[in-house]
Amino acid sequence: MTIRPKTAKVVEALVEYDGPQLLLLKSSRNLPMFGVAVEREGFDSAFFCCEVRKKTSEKYFEGTADLHYVYKNALSNSYYMFDLGTDEEETISLEVLSEKEAENQSYWPSIGFFSRDHTSDYGRGGASNAIKVFKIDGKWTSDDFSSFHNRVSQLHALYAVLDRLDEGNVRSEQAFIRQAIQTRLWRGGGSYVGFYGDLEARNDNLEVERLEVARIKYASPGEIALRGNNKALSDISDVIDLFNANRDKVKTLYRELYVLLKKDKLLSAEPNARFSSERIQQLAMDKSLDLATEIGLEAVGKIRAACSNNPILFSKLVLSICRRALELHEFYAEGRVQKADSS
Repeated sequence: MTIRPKTAKVVEALVEYDGPQLLLLKSSRNLPMFGVAVEREGFDSAFFCCEVRKKTSEKYFEGTADLHYVYKNALSNSYYMFDLGTDEEETISLEVLSEKEAENQSYWPSIGFFSRDHTSDYGRGGASNAIKVFKIDGKWTSDDFSSFHNRVSQLHALYAVLDRLDEGNVRSEQAFIRQAIQTRLWRGGGSYVGFYGDLEARNDNLEVERLEVARIKYASPGEIALRGNNKALSDISDVIDLFNANRDKVKTLYRELYVLLKKDKLLSAEPNARFSSERIQQLAMDKSLDLATEIGLEAVGKIRAACSNNPILFSKLVLSICRRALELHEFYAEGRVQKADSS
């Protein structure tokens, strides 16, 4: 038997334009509910709402999922209606909608509406923002600082995008990655720099934290504090941990895949080029997948799909990610950077 909430209480009006348009509520089961203002005959101020898990609500307020995703993940696939105009009491009575009425698309929030669009500041506590402090030692030049920040910044932009593939906007993020990958010729440095620039621009558009230098202490030992997206920074720390354990294996796989592409003269080839044989193509794909696993790359299937399953594009992308991670890890291998701590 499905247990549903019967009542709810308004917590906050998240969006107000000539009255509340989006409400945050708490159900009688002490779970988050969202209510969108809709038109319904016989109601003065109708709200279409759903009850969700706290984790779903957190994703929404962190900006990693849109409101449409929240409604798609309603508990028990159940939806409700209430009339704010007639519910003058603190506790609001909920009407369970039939499956047919709940499918009315005029009720549903549009795809692409995020918490950043609220008129209220509720929930904007910077939950997805964090500072990571990297302890440094040894001799550092201005070029070293620039190189370190550049590698962290590129990986930060990448993981911030890839993390959204596991959130509520898989299609939109996959479409973006596909476009970003396929508009590049992948024939040299400019294509790769442009690709990571596209990732930064995408994150900026979605108001995801751009990596910033919070402070630098130049003494030896000193520290570099970087501020950015918490999940992306954690992903970078995880990659460094992996490299501490399997760096030699990663470097071997990287070199073998690089040599395969080089022998077939594909390093500077356009995406529509071909391997010399199906056997070499399959070998390159196998090594790409192995390398992706060793560097902890998640959502590999979705990344391959974004590459239109083009083995050359996928191989070059994996090499690109691995190369940046290896260059970053070199600072650790040299003893000049220690594992990051949260601040």
